Amino acid sequence: MMSGKSTENQNMEVILDVMGCKTRRDIINLLREEPRFVSEISRELDIGQKAIIEHLRAMEEAGILSSFFRKIERGRPRKYYDISRD
Repeated sequence: MMSGKSTENQNMEVILDVMGCKTRRDIINLLREEPRFVSEISRELDIGQKAIIEHLRAMEEAGILSSFFRKIERGRPRKYYDISRD
């Protein structure tokens, strides 16, 4: 059984991890404007898509970001990322 203090420490570590990484802060700043998909974020920040995907995955697993799929005119739906509202 986890104590509340342990959970608080874990939450604080996640927040510090995100805030300590300039790329993750930049991603969050972009997402404050509107949800975006990987290639948009990559282009805006001039960082490779693979690196962006890793940052997004880590922040989504931490509950900082959420994702959803949106249909586009052609091709398969795009995965958009947004700041979690929880």
